[in-house]
Amino acid sequence: MSDLQKLQLKRTAPPPGKTHVEDRYWRSFRSTVRENKGPAVQYIHFADNEPHDCAVTSGARVEIYDAMTFAVKKTISRFSNLAHAGTLRDDGTLLAASAAGSSPYIRIFDVKTRSALRTLKGHTASVRVNRFSADRNTLISGADDHTVRMWDIVEEKCVHKFLDHEDYVRSADSHDRGSVWATGSYDHTVKLWDIRSKSCTKTLNHGCPVESVLFLPGGSLVLSAGGTEVKVWDVAAGGDCIFTTQHHTKAVTCLARDSGRGRLLTGSADGTVKAVDMGDFSVVFSYTFDAPVVSLAASNDGAVLAAGCANGDLVMRRRAAESSAEQTSDEAAADESTRRTRRRTVPAGSYRYFTRGQSERGENADVRILPSKRKPKLAPYEQLMRKYRYRETVDAALRTNDPVVICTVLEELATRGALTRALAGRDEASLRPLLAICLRYLSYPAYATILVDVVLAVLEMYASVLGRSATFDELLYRLRDKVRGEIGLQERLHGLCGTLDTLLASPVFS
Repeated sequence: MSDLQKLQLKRTAPPPGKTHVEDRYWRSFRSTVRENKGPAVQYIHFADNEPHDCAVTSGARVEIYDAMTFAVKKTISRFSNLAHAGTLRDDGTLLAASAAGSSPYIRIFDVKTRSALRTLKGHTASVRVNRFSADRNTLISGADDHTVRMWDIVEEKCVHKFLDHEDYVRSADSHDRGSVWATGSYDHTVKLWDIRSKSCTKTLNHGCPVESVLFLPGGSLVLSAGGTEVKVWDVAAGGDCIFTTQHHTKAVTCLARDSGRGRLLTGSADGTVKAVDMGDFSVVFSYTFDAPVVSLAASNDGAVLAAGCANGDLVMRRRAAESSAEQTSDEAAADESTRRTRRRTVPAGSYRYFTRGQSERGENADVRILPSKRKPKLAPYEQLMRKYRYRETVDAALRTNDPVVICTVLEELATRGALTRALAGRDEASLRPLLAICLRYLSYPAYATILVDVVLAVLEMYASVLGRSATFDELLYRLRDKVRGEIGLQERLHGLCGTLDTLLASPVFS
């Protein structure tokens, strides 16, 4: 009799290790600064250029942190009331920050000397956002007086006032701080402004108060955050909303973009910061904080993340540098193999040849004693299959509740031409677990082929008993609904493929 052979389980290939790569990347950001500022950390901003200093606005002061050491380089506290929106110019030499109160103003500071260079007055309510333009001499501001203003820093005056918003303006952004700006307001809208023509070119209705806006690289897509949703707008194609994400349980308060992996970062009042893949808008990682997250920023070099909370906590994380001494297990194994092959061969007949030890690899001429072959231990369903008890084989496989084992056994029975014998002569109790497995895994591509054959065989053999068992009929109705849903999904996917083919064939993509 030939040697016993275990049944080879037909496992599918594991999916790409995207999750593991993302986890390793995001966990490399280690919390190197965690301190409580007292008042809520309302705003965080990194300078675009090196050394990427960070401005943190909390209470009545703005602190400038060194992005390398996380030490406080400068503290600016010359405000008559609460400070808002401390923003660094791209070169990190100037800081724009506003003071709240009945007489609000924006002050321009020299970061090195902490001296106030300019004071911009004109807003009648608290200024919530300040952003420098590309020419470095123009400032865009938005306030609770429903206006967006454009300032000439050199002349220390307002050169234009945009009046289209009907509620508080809370955020502003531009692609490379160019001529087109987006502002988000509590009037539920995102407005696009052309500062050359000094007019509103597009209004996007988010549907709820907008807390943050963000341009994506390229300038054709704008993100808006309001309520629990983040919406993606294609401003180059007329301002259509092309995607809506809802990954948080409470309001999304801030948006940022990580340059290291090109992920979108969303902060929320539910106390989490989520990293979102911009390809399929799925969450790839999540940080949890002790309080609602109200501010969020990432440095342009992708090395530092900073988040501010409503309870005053400031958390700054720096990505750990990858050490050249660290090797993967595959690299280490390759090095060990190379080392062994390069080892000097011991000449036969020498003293060292006979005292080589157990770890020495034998030569071709050496006599090797092979270990005795043990009989493989068979699983219960394998033992039953060996005895040709096919119906009991299926029952034993079903008891494992493992779809890989069940489908492998069913495929082996189909190969032997014994599937019909294994399914015949069953009652309601023995058919129920089989149909339950088919219902659960019928839509899985790895199992669909064999499970469809099983369902067809069951319908053919037990068609005469339909209507006699409520449980059996219910399972069949659920199978019917499952198949209909899968067919509908496939039809929609085929339609989507046709649309994509049309788009990809257009001159824009070609």
